[in-house]
Amino acid sequence: MENSISFFEKDDYEKVKRLLAEKDSKACEDCLLGLFVWKERYGLELLEKAGGYILHSKLDDSFLFPMPIDKSVNILKECLNTNKSVIIRRVTESQRKIIDDNFPEYFRFEEDEGSFDYLYDVEALAELRGKKLSKKRNHINSFLTSYDNWLVEPITSKNVEECIDFAKDWYIAKESKVEEGISSLQYERESMLSVLERFSNLEADGILLRIEGKCLAFTVGQCISTHTYDVVFEKADEQIRGAYNIINREFVRHLRRKYPKLKYINRENDLNLPGLRKAKNSYMPCELLKKYNAYSVQ
Repeated sequence: MENSISFFEKDDYEKVKRLLAEKDSKACEDCLLGLFVWKERYGLELLEKAGGYILHSKLDDSFLFPMPIDKSVNILKECLNTNKSVIIRRVTESQRKIIDDNFPEYFRFEEDEGSFDYLYDVEALAELRGKKLSKKRNHINSFLTSYDNWLVEPITSKNVEECIDFAKDWYIAKESKVEEGISSLQYERESMLSVLERFSNLEADGILLRIEGKCLAFTVGQCISTHTYDVVFEKADEQIRGAYNIINREFVRHLRRKYPKLKYINRENDLNLPGLRKAKNSYMPCELLKKYNAYSVQ
């Protein structure tokens, strides 16, 4: 039996939250806030199958790996029995092993390099020690030298409107310079504003950066598991050297205090964009979390 559930409705929120927590994952696909951000873009729906659940994208008729793990084999069997072809996207190494062990020769796998997650050690990202991160420290030192009157503070219902206003201005400036990929940028804009407008209801964390009282950067994220945190959004005034570096560092320090068991910061993927890949590698990730797309061949 299959049942489609609007999994961001209030009654189902805790259910999906519990299912994701049970996965004990490092992957950004298992961040509830991230799913909220992308639900409209990919037409995400939660299907009830074989005593468990699987996320389905109506955009390309693909799936994410089922939940919970102990029901996953039966869920995948039902998918194979009811679909002419099955595509499972962003499969991790451990999930691939489950598929290989239980469905030998039923799937072929392709690496999805643009979806590899960049994972960073919390302490390394909070302190930026070592020669390889000296450029990041230089940017921060330049910021600290240039600006005396700065501070960071948690995003709350009292200051979230300032983040919304800054985000709107940031996208107006960005869209005027972008020739390709404008539709993706506009979608990101609407998703970010949707998150900020509902911030107090999404169990998210965020901080904003003030310089002389004005909001000029902010970042927002959510825990994936007890050990891994997903940074979903990060925006700063690009004219201020070190603004991105300081909001990045201060957010990790904020998270370190709030979640003392955290080991990893997930700064998501690079979408095969050379500039984004270079930027993410410049922070020296401790792990690239590999992902695959699995395609049924029977």
